[in-house]
Amino acid sequence: MTQHLLLALVLAAKTATASASPGALPTPTTQDVDQNIVNRVEKVKNSPTLGTSTPITFGIFGTLTKIVGSSLQVQTVTGALRLVELDTKAVVLRGLKQATREDLELGSPIIIMGTVNENQQYVGRRILLSDETIFAPSRVSFLGTIQTLTTKFFTVISAGKNDPERWFTSAKTKYFDTLGGSLTRSTLIANDKIVAIFADPHTASSSALRVYSLTTKPKVAP
Repeated sequence: MTQHLLLALVLAAKTATASASPGALPTPTTQDVDQNIVNRVEKVKNSPTLGTSTPITFGIFGTLTKIVGSSLQVQTVTGALRLVELDTKAVVLRGLKQATREDLELGSPIIIMGTVNENQQYVGRRILLSDETIFAPSRVSFLGTIQTLTTKFFTVISAGKNDPERWFTSAKTKYFDTLGGSLTRSTLIANDKIVAIFADPHTASSSALRVYSLTTKPKVAP
């Protein structure tokens, strides 16, 4: 598409030069025409409508503090408040089972995943509600940033902590992106933010049951 735009600009610039009225203006030099083309090409390159259409994704992990219509306010584990507008087709899950918006409860733990629109507004597309596959009392959840990876564990800086710790994984660990799509472990890289779900009681050698990447870009249907 970019090549077609550049070709169109080149043809437009040359056509404009050839069709100018004789004597109306000084005849532009070849250098003038070339510079005109360069300027217009750069303008197109810098246009916000040109380039990748890959959406920016987000994942919010915290407590549901307010519900106003289709807008949700969540207090994250770091204490920040985030306002999310639910997509009309947002999927609500309690564990792996379908739920509804009526199941949203103030004060309950929640994970919201989705995309950021052109107005920099958080648009929630998948909501994971408190249940025994993710939250208390038989599960414990941690939010952190991957520092390094091995075949058996992640070295992670947990939210609110300064010292790295190891989060172990196993062949049974399942991986998901911010829209709930399946990932492979090899997709994750250093500096990715993740939510890891462990069985409770959790020990230092426990393996994660699920890992949600809050950084990996999901494949979003147009």
